Amino acid sequence: MALRLLALTGLTAAAAAVTPQRRKNVLFVISDDLRPELPCYGCDHVLAPRTTALAKESITFTRAYAQQALCAPSRNSFLSGRRPAHTKSWQFVDDFREVGPDWTTLPGAFRKAGYQAVGCGKIFHPGLPPNQDLPYSWDRRTNLCRNQFPGTAALRLLSMTSQLTV
Repeated sequence: MALRLLALTGLTAAAAAVTPQRRKNVLFVISDDLRPELPCYGCDHVLAPRTTALAKESITFTRAYAQQALCAPSRNSFLSGRRPAHTKSWQFVDDFREVGPDWTTLPGAFRKAGYQAVGCGKIFHPGLPPNQDLPYSWDRRTNLCRNQFPGTAALRLLSMTSQLTV
């Protein structure tokens, strides 16, 4: 499974370098089980103008690898910052919160740094951890991604986050 990531410029995983100036909003896009057939990954024959424009203003990770050949353990590992040997998540029934109930996840680190964390779509594998890890990782979850035309949900989420103040 290939795991590809895009994150907006000027960010660190833990949002540690916060200055007194107004902080930038963070849009963190995760996709898996996809080939990286986009211009930002060197496939210039693909037309993806919005993704290309976003990538030009972003940090594009080109060497991100999955810890396990299944999405649930990989997502638990990636979002908790711990290998499957620590999370004890090897398949679609293991919940890392059973092993590390107090672990801070990546979105949880942004929350602790004062950001509002809003999740949309499949970030954690559905049901692992229960309730998409509310309230530990997220301030709230939204279903903007359901029943939308392609790209519309991301644009609505962007417009919503542009109105947030931190």
